[in-house]
Amino acid sequence: MLTVIMIFSLLGLQQESQPVELAPAKLQALLEQLGDPQFERRQQAVEQLYAAGPAALQALEQLPVSGDYEAALRARRLLERIQKLYLVGATVELAVRPATAAWDQPITLVVTFRNPTSHPVLLPFFTTDRQVLDQNPLAVQVGNMLDALDFVQVSGPDGQPRELIVDEYGGTAAIEQAIEARAYTAPTSTLPPGSEFTLELQEFNRGFARVRMLQAGRYTLQFLYVPEWDDPQMVERLVGLIRSAAVTVEITSSAPAGLGQGSDMIACELRRKAEQWEVVLVNRYDRPCGVNLNLGGSGLTKHARLSWEVESSAGQQRVTQPFPDAGAVQWDQFQLLAPLEEKVIFRTTLADLAQIPGLELLSQPPAGTTLRAVYSNHLNRSQFHRLLNPEDNMEEVERIIQKIPLVTFVGLAESVPLTVNPPLP
Repeated sequence: MLTVIMIFSLLGLQQESQPVELAPAKLQALLEQLGDPQFERRQQAVEQLYAAGPAALQALEQLPVSGDYEAALRARRLLERIQKLYLVGATVELAVRPATAAWDQPITLVVTFRNPTSHPVLLPFFTTDRQVLDQNPLAVQVGNMLDALDFVQVSGPDGQPRELIVDEYGGTAAIEQAIEARAYTAPTSTLPPGSEFTLELQEFNRGFARVRMLQAGRYTLQFLYVPEWDDPQMVERLVGLIRSAAVTVEITSSAPAGLGQGSDMIACELRRKAEQWEVVLVNRYDRPCGVNLNLGGSGLTKHARLSWEVESSAGQQRVTQPFPDAGAVQWDQFQLLAPLEEKVIFRTTLADLAQIPGLELLSQPPAGTTLRAVYSNHLNRSQFHRLLNPEDNMEEVERIIQKIPLVTFVGLAESVPLTVNPPLP
């Protein structure tokens, strides 16, 4: 696929592709050319017949080849190959609304497939019973994006491709079903002659599944598909290319600096205000992200921790902050932070930290001693599912799990170390 994308980039394809109309005499000549002793001539015939689309299908079905057994055999094999390929004879049109938007304003991409031929067109997704396949709005949004984004290429203002991003969905059965149905069953359907089918990719740039458009500038979108020929050279030569006309989206403003620029969803910051030290969590993700504030306690609450890392001339040591046993999980302590929203999760002083076993040197820290805060969480919907017992009441489990934000930060977030001594001005 990368080779094909590079070829697309080099060609700068813009115009919509249409089947090539061939006169009956030319079709007859190409069918006879399938029996040519020269491989290159036979290959040329294959490619031109495919480019003829449905007209070639009809000619191949009738096999009007003047008694040439080898040409007839090749025609039959070509017919079988073409009948298994997607979008033979189809046209595709893209439309986007709005065409101008801020970085955080959702846009909708509309992909319309039309069959102007007298033959059914094979599509690489389901067109019926989609409400059964995708059982909730999130699953619909993800499913539509997956159906189209194998073929819709997006390039940013810098000319570089933009990839599809799907947020963590573990523990959400409807989204899991939508993704697995497409990943493992190769869904297909047919588009009857003279009909059309439309996919609406809502929240194309801001949804649960999305293509990020965080920098201001013009983004170009185009539908590009080359059949999966068993001959790599035919793929490289773009035989049977289906393409739409390109459409553009103008993003008028960039996301704030530091937002969505890396893999870290949540940043941990250590801030000093006079004698007080604050631990602050900041959502650096481009969409809302949950944090677990069940710090300390027993059971599942142990999945969220706050630790301190001290480094001095004596060495380095990390100590977990002791908290009173909070008992059972407090579900309201799972909080959803908007992009760039901050949450102070702990305040302390050096004197209090020095009372923690292992951090005694903070009472008289050597020069150059640094202090770092480390927030960690390992409980989200996926992990919660792994901790279940078979005898658990699943109806009650589903009620509880809805209290955990679908996208919740899991992992370590470490602050930048701050110098303890000498004190800050």
